[in-house]
Amino acid sequence: NAELAMSQNPLRTVSKGMNLAVARSLDIDGTAYAETVDGLLIANVANTWFGPGGTGKSTAAVAACVAHKLAATFAGLPVERGVPLYLDWEDEEEAFERILWEVSAGYGLDESAQVYWRRMKAPLKDDIAYVSALISRIGATMVVIDSATRAMGASGDHGTYESTAVAFAEAIRALGKVTTLIVDHVDSASVKEGGVAKKAYGSIHKLNFVRNAWSLSPDDEAATQTVGWMHAKVNHGPKRQAFGIRYERDQVMGGLAL
Repeated sequence: NAELAMSQNPLRTVSKGMNLAVARSLDIDGTAYAETVDGLLIANVANTWFGPGGTGKSTAAVAACVAHKLAATFAGLPVERGVPLYLDWEDEEEAFERILWEVSAGYGLDESAQVYWRRMKAPLKDDIAYVSALISRIGATMVVIDSATRAMGASGDHGTYESTAVAFAEAIRALGKVTTLIVDHVDSASVKEGGVAKKAYGSIHKLNFVRNAWSLSPDDEAATQTVGWMHAKVNHGPKRQAFGIRYERDQVMGGLAL
């Protein structure tokens, strides 16, 4: 069975200068839409951040989890407080803990923030009963799926990539009323010569069923790791302006701040 882990270390000192805030709510055509991370994650629906390797997608997702736990800012944007759950098809616990510690240190914590983590093996659709029960048991308000390709699983002898994407979308919906962040990859051909990907790798259905999508691309000329964010899709209201996030590492203390 896959493992569920959470740092048992208590939260300690938070930097005095940290801007604590709750996310804003949108009122569009008389309907309210809350945002877990202002502009980047719409609450209680499926969101995706996709981009090529080297854009720090997983690191940004971990940072969003820590910010959600603390109700701290994410790259200067206000974040709603809640309980994050990280479902990991990509790495083992040691790799996750390393990123979590670096990001937590960047937020001024002496020890890693408390983030639930589970190593995933089977496709999400085959594990949905356990995951749904887990979300209910721990009171998770934000779930990270890292990453879509592995969470979807193989199409098998009688399936297609399209049918697998549809099954994945149904599994995401089955998670219920929770903010979902899907980390996804892109086809290398779609970002050649410095281009920005318009969608993630594979079926367009993955982009169609999410409510909010951001495309990440590296700035290869920046001295410090910098990633450009382009709003690829939003179902409620206008797209946000593109912006950049710089990954600043403390070479002495080892922390990482976005």
